[in-house]
Amino acid sequence: KILSDAFQGTRLVPRLGCESVSIFEQLGRREQIFTALEASLKSAWEASDEAAHSAGANAGTGASAGGRAIACSVADPSGEDCPLVYISCGFEELTGYSSDWALGRNCRFLQPQRCSEAPAGINKTEVARMQEFCKARKGTLITLLLNESKGGELFWNLLFMEYLYIGGDHVKGMGKQYIFAVQTSCAAQAPDLHRLPLRHWESG
Repeated sequence: KILSDAFQGTRLVPRLGCESVSIFEQLGRREQIFTALEASLKSAWEASDEAAHSAGANAGTGASAGGRAIACSVADPSGEDCPLVYISCGFEELTGYSSDWALGRNCRFLQPQRCSEAPAGINKTEVARMQEFCKARKGTLITLLLNESKGGELFWNLLFMEYLYIGGDHVKGMGKQYIFAVQTSCAAQAPDLHRLPLRHWESG
């Protein structure tokens, strides 16, 4: 039996990764990932949560003085359906999805509900690249996706993904592998690009 909570709109995104989330939290994997990342990225990620909570308490916006909190996430490629095991406050702000709902689920809930109806096959090539990346279990990937927030707003997401090994020597086949990702909305930098799919779909 499939629970209604397993759906986001018409997309099936069941929470299959509860065990992966529990292991990630219990073993302190987030702190280990901080250590594995480059210093600048580590600082940015730490600032994401701290600045967002601080600014949110003062202004109720969840954004730092310099702008939107950084949106980032961690997924477990060895878990069933490659579940998210961590999302930052910036991810929650950008997408509208809380960690309580998103953790343990595959990130495909961000795919537009009308994606299959798009004449140009929006995201088809990008999704195929992401699937190959997940199979390869190595390297980095940068891609541009059309995503949809929980509130139904479309936005262009410049996505950076990187594999990280935590708690062992990956050369010897030891340690745990995770996918670290940074999501960046291109709306402010490219408003015309942000509006293009809306005009395209409405004209169809």
